[in-house]
Amino acid sequence: MNLIRSIIITLSVFIAALSNAQNVYTWVDDDNIRHFSDEPISDDTQLNYRAEKIVIADAHIVATTPTFEALEPAEQPQLDNTMQDKYSPVLAPLTITIISPTNNENIHNSAGQITIQVELNRRLSAVEQLQLLLNEKPYSTPTNQTRWVLKNIDRGSHRFLIQSVVNGKVIASSSIVTVHLHQATVKQ
Repeated sequence: MNLIRSIIITLSVFIAALSNAQNVYTWVDDDNIRHFSDEPISDDTQLNYRAEKIVIADAHIVATTPTFEALEPAEQPQLDNTMQDKYSPVLAPLTITIISPTNNENIHNSAGQITIQVELNRRLSAVEQLQLLLNEKPYSTPTNQTRWVLKNIDRGSHRFLIQSVVNGKVIASSSIVTVHLHQATVKQ
């Protein structure tokens, strides 16, 4: 109980000291150093320095709500068709070419790994993505990469097609490439 009483008394003293410390005094000495204090400087040193009293605003005063004037929208410059064509980027139609593997290529890989590499006539825009189709079914998610490494593909013939998609809509497509994957078997 004594601990709680001493804590309350200590906090009361600090709060009282903080509420009375509203005045700040400042002065500049001979070395051009500005000093701050909560007490005015003594009478002995006051001959050389002039202390200025700074009054700090009361913390309990509520600031007024700012007011703003309504703004009118600025006029937009009208672009004619020639200016609009000049400033809007025009992309060439995308062409996709599968450069590896070639059509009807025989691949011997016991791990079932096939690497697909495509070539584009231009860079993809920010909204364009490439979708790999393996045997007419999407393989993984659309990407902006031009190389795929397929693993654990079963032996046999497989058909590959690359499509460029924008928001799910196909905008370009490569030719279909057929690949024949051979895997070694162990005789028993």
